[in-house]
Amino acid sequence: MSNLKSFTRGGQTLLHNVRMAEQIFYWILWLGIFSFLSISIVWILIQITAEDRNFIFTWCLAKFFNIFNPNAIVNLKSHGEIYRFTAHYLLNYPNAIRNAHRIFSEVDGILFISFIISITLSCAMAISLCIKGKRFEKSKLISGRYLASKRVVIKAIKSIGKASDIKISDVPIFKGSERNHILINGTTGMGKSEAIRQLLDQIKARGDKAVIYDKNGSFTEHYYNKEEDILLNPLDERCTPWNIWTECQDAADFDQIAASLMPMPAGGNVDPHWIDGARTVFSVSALRMRKDKNKSLKKLLAYLLTAETTQLRALLKNTEAETLVSEKIIKSTLSIKTVLATKLKMLKHIKDNKTEDLFSIRDWISDDTKNNWLFITSKSSKHETLKPLISTWIDIAVNAVMSLEENPDRRVWFILDELTSLHRLPYLMDAFAEIRKFGGCLVPGLQNYFQLQDIYGQNGAKSIVDLCNTRLFFRAPSADSSKWMSREIGQADMLEMREGVSYGANTIRDGVNISTQEVKRPAVSETEIMNLPNFNAILVVSPSIDAKKSSNEKLKDKTIKWPVCKINIACKKRETKAKGYEIAQSLSSKDSLDGLIQYFESVETSAQPENFTPSPDELIEPVQNEFEVKEESDEQVPESHDNQDDAMNIKEVFEL
Repeated sequence: MSNLKSFTRGGQTLLHNVRMAEQIFYWILWLGIFSFLSISIVWILIQITAEDRNFIFTWCLAKFFNIFNPNAIVNLKSHGEIYRFTAHYLLNYPNAIRNAHRIFSEVDGILFISFIISITLSCAMAISLCIKGKRFEKSKLISGRYLASKRVVIKAIKSIGKASDIKISDVPIFKGSERNHILINGTTGMGKSEAIRQLLDQIKARGDKAVIYDKNGSFTEHYYNKEEDILLNPLDERCTPWNIWTECQDAADFDQIAASLMPMPAGGNVDPHWIDGARTVFSVSALRMRKDKNKSLKKLLAYLLTAETTQLRALLKNTEAETLVSEKIIKSTLSIKTVLATKLKMLKHIKDNKTEDLFSIRDWISDDTKNNWLFITSKSSKHETLKPLISTWIDIAVNAVMSLEENPDRRVWFILDELTSLHRLPYLMDAFAEIRKFGGCLVPGLQNYFQLQDIYGQNGAKSIVDLCNTRLFFRAPSADSSKWMSREIGQADMLEMREGVSYGANTIRDGVNISTQEVKRPAVSETEIMNLPNFNAILVVSPSIDAKKSSNEKLKDKTIKWPVCKINIACKKRETKAKGYEIAQSLSSKDSLDGLIQYFESVETSAQPENFTPSPDELIEPVQNEFEVKEESDEQVPESHDNQDDAMNIKEVFEL
């Protein structure tokens, strides 16, 4: 039965198509005949004189009469006079024969050319009908984004604005749009690092300042110049001397560093009281020690981690942090010191430098005469230990740029490849929204958008992505990631043509119904993203029109339909200028727990004062405590703490 239905359906549709094609064929044929006759008649009337037309008419009449009566009389009008001839005589008169040949030759030429023109018109009509029919097969773009070639995108960019000298695989971005940030997203091994290297080549050629977060040292190998550039990594021999006091001018700066070193854990499963308390104790302690001529990180850590609580209490006397280490809430104090020990352990790697030549990120950022680069590096095996410190350095740099005077001509690049390998940066959210006014250009690199959600939350991650004007999407192997990329690339409003065929036993029921429907289609489907080859990506350069040109309707129309393109990131060979990582031998013994304990035991005897009493000029006016002291509970502090002894043992902290 199904075969019979298929046979019937195929036959009916075929016969219906044949009948409709026959109708069109006859219509084109009659059009050709009509055009031939019309052109011929009009041309003859224009090209042939009235006297010649009259002669041809008389000649043809004589031909007709000669068949039945050769002696029939025909009248020939010439030069205003009428001549009478027999049909036979006129047809054999030499001058008449020559004149007839001349005129008929002209007419033949006219008819031939008219035939060629009519055939051409008929073919053109057939071709136009085919083109019109194909338009019904294709969907029409109303607005939105569509996938095009690089040439089309470059032409579109140049048509509505001045192209920048910053290019991504030969495709320029809009001039000045680097301050609207560039997002690079894709799974491992797809070409993100190579895209960043090509961007760094152009940044170096422009002479712009850059802060480069280099987790694995790959960028340091090719771009670090020890004579000019700065490198921060306490586990690297090339690390520039630094400490927290070079970055802080007031209490707010210490609060910022404390927030970066001790971020709130993702998920909100931890009571923020202990994190906030630890931040306050650290911030106030560092602030009180700022005026100490012998200040050092070892000395600060000794107070916070290995000193007796009475000594820490003396340091924090008459400050907002005093109640947090009160002898009346020993368990809360021990919990806060536990947080301090776990969050600040990476500071043990920083070498104390007694010289005045200490590097300040804030001072370097504020000096517009310097265009060297700052490399903040790490190593996979040590990254978890250094993560809070690296996050702090980047956060300081971001905040330092936003502390400058507004200058749209300034350029400070932040290359943040593997952004999700860092802690949540407190100032990063504000930076994406505001740093453009100060000349900051952010280039975040992501392997997976959902990792960003885990750190910054759904709304925070969405805000970061939304504030990136230029985007580069590499292959994503998972359906969720490719679906997200496809959605971020954009959609197109399409007008789709739909054809319906009806048929029946009587031909009067046969017909074709063509309708249109407006639908939304992704510019690049998730399947296309999942199947992108290595080192191939989808580049999205969002249109940007100056305010002065916003009234130009033609420019507006161009931005309504905006192309995206597929590009290839070609790998280039680069000279290796430096090692990506040089181990600091003097710090290698502190990587284990026993080395850490041994380090702080040495601090207890060398850096910790026996009886600390702050001098009058170091005292801070008491302020109302912003933290409510919580009731003591055995559930808040591990049972391993003993209330009989208020001294904090560093070994106990790391055994928790």
